[in-house]
Amino acid sequence: MAPFDCVATISMSTTNIIDEPEVVQCNQLGEFPVSATDIARETMSDPASKDLYYSIVQGNLKNSEEYTIQDGCILRGNRIYIPSTLRKLILHELHDGHLGTQKMKSVARSYVFWDNIDRDISNITQACPACIRYSKSPDRVIHKWLPPDAPWQRIHVDHAGPFFNKYFLILVDAYSKWIEVFFVPNLSSTSNIPFFRETFARFGMPSVLVSDNHSCFTSAEFQTFLKGNGIRHMATPVKHPASNGQVERYVQTLKAAIRKALFGKPSRDIHQALQIFLLSYRKAPHCRTGTSPAQVMFGRDIRSRLDFMKNVIPPADKPDLQLRIGDTVVFRDHTTADRTWNTGSIISFDGSAIALIQTHYGIMRRHMDQIRKISHGFQDDDDATLDFQDQFNVPAPVTTPAPVMTSPTVPQAPEQLDFSTPDLTSPELTPTSIPPDLTTNIPDLRLPESVPVLPDLDLGSARPRRH
Repeated sequence: MAPFDCVATISMSTTNIIDEPEVVQCNQLGEFPVSATDIARETMSDPASKDLYYSIVQGNLKNSEEYTIQDGCILRGNRIYIPSTLRKLILHELHDGHLGTQKMKSVARSYVFWDNIDRDISNITQACPACIRYSKSPDRVIHKWLPPDAPWQRIHVDHAGPFFNKYFLILVDAYSKWIEVFFVPNLSSTSNIPFFRETFARFGMPSVLVSDNHSCFTSAEFQTFLKGNGIRHMATPVKHPASNGQVERYVQTLKAAIRKALFGKPSRDIHQALQIFLLSYRKAPHCRTGTSPAQVMFGRDIRSRLDFMKNVIPPADKPDLQLRIGDTVVFRDHTTADRTWNTGSIISFDGSAIALIQTHYGIMRRHMDQIRKISHGFQDDDDATLDFQDQFNVPAPVTTPAPVMTSPTVPQAPEQLDFSTPDLTSPELTPTSIPPDLTTNIPDLRLPESVPVLPDLDLGSARPRRH
């Protein structure tokens, strides 16, 4: 009932004038669990209430016009002042419906007042067992992780799936936002640890690993793996995925990207779609860092097919050896088994360590370690041949010197040559008929070749000396 509803029940034809404080007293005090007599009695008994009472009567308050006295009770407008001894009963009456703190305050402002009434209402609500048990969750408060100091210090991990009949293991670096995604056969620790080991071999061991409370991450096997690698494990609170929001958001992003990539395509292309997404995501600038994950992670951007439009080829380093285009060189020839070295002329360079050599067999591609410069006219110049032999430690061809023949031991040449086939059974051709000194000192009458055939050389002996 509103404070002045009782006025509507009074006959408008009456000539009696009803005082307003009396109307308030009839409506308010009659509804409280205590009577007006109890309030008036306790007002005079309580020291603080008694001082307020006399201050109002004597007009010592600055705003004493806001207060009135009715039958020993203090009123401020239409609200009744409750002494300290009766406040507990009033609070229980206000809380009887378990309306909550805010609604209790709204109701109390229409009936009663005292100092720190809002605080007392909050305290009784927080102490109520029923309100505590069935209260709703508090307002969401965003707590941000402290940013790490360098890449790969803290990583967040989670699973996604089953999605297209596959499970995904997702790892996100909190600093660079670099993402790694793997197809895993199941959610067991045994199946997932090899993928963690592969990732740690590529980027190193993180300091902290954050995950939810799934059995894959809380099992003794996984905990032993982390402890053995010096990694601290931080598990988020149960049923609070927002604590691992670094990777939870990537789960939704990954699923949306794969759905779009496989739209109208067979699901067997899911691996290709995943790799295209990872390449694009790692190259694109991140909204938080302003740069791409690859740039933050490695200090450089990764190359994609869009870079083909620039057509920028990094300049090749000039070779530091004393070789020029057109120089005649010898090089290792692996096309034949009998010739280890061959000659040719340099026509171009491929980088700082590779040369293209024109030969009789075509163009050969050789490393600088397989090439040595020689003088022009190597095949026909004896001096060049000697220089080549000295440089590569090639021994000179061995020739057998002709023995000195004495006249008594050299048989006379026949006046007429006989080309008929000799009779091998003739006693004149038996070994006993040949003088002993001729059997051991037969000269080598073969003519030497104009260019000696060089023996196979060892590459180690052909390398120049380092100073």
